[in-house]
Amino acid sequence: MKTSHPQTKHGFTLVELLLAMGVLMLLVLAMGNVFSNAQRAMEQGSRKSERLLHGQSALSLIKEELSAALLHTNTPFEVRVDGAGDNVLRFFSTSDIFAPPTGVHRSIYPVEYAINTSNDLVRAYVDPANFTPISAMLGQSWNPSLFTPVNEDIASRNVTRFEVAVTLRSGTTTNRYIWGAGNTNRPAYIDLTLGVLSEDHAERAARMSGGDRDSYLNRHEQVFSTRTRLRAMPAN
Repeated sequence: MKTSHPQTKHGFTLVELLLAMGVLMLLVLAMGNVFSNAQRAMEQGSRKSERLLHGQSALSLIKEELSAALLHTNTPFEVRVDGAGDNVLRFFSTSDIFAPPTGVHRSIYPVEYAINTSNDLVRAYVDPANFTPISAMLGQSWNPSLFTPVNEDIASRNVTRFEVAVTLRSGTTTNRYIWGAGNTNRPAYIDLTLGVLSEDHAERAARMSGGDRDSYLNRHEQVFSTRTRLRAMPAN
């Protein structure tokens, strides 16, 4: 006996309509997944670009602040290595960002750039209320006791490295250096290097260790570098 399916007004059977609706639903779901993945990729790309731009901007700001400070050729500064092997940069800033609202002289105060335990590059500085005229600082010996940070700003997050290299006019390069009164090893330029990760890469790297983590950082770390040239600095 021949079996027939009920037909619609235009000649489609109910089974054919159900199949067509099923295919349409599958297409809608597939398109939804495509758009969802595309949106997720765009968001990840946006976060990555924002983080990398932040790292590049941070390095530019450090260079700008350091260059302004070293226009005064006798301004002391220090580069040292902390217990984790990261560089620490200290100098007397003349930045107007924290300048006092009143006063007739441009002021100078000590700042420090270093990586903290959260892998942030931090700008630490003393109380801006305690300003000292530049004339009182120039030519003075380096005084580490000035660096008891009272305030901190995060310059960049997810930092993998902060390297400072001082090249002397003799051609020697070092990452342990103090320029101040009595130092005749005059610097020629200072190289700054900052490595950063995007948010997603930082989260994955935090779950790794040893060689796997090192290999992952080598593939995904974004590195920015800049050089600050110093004038022909007279011996102090």
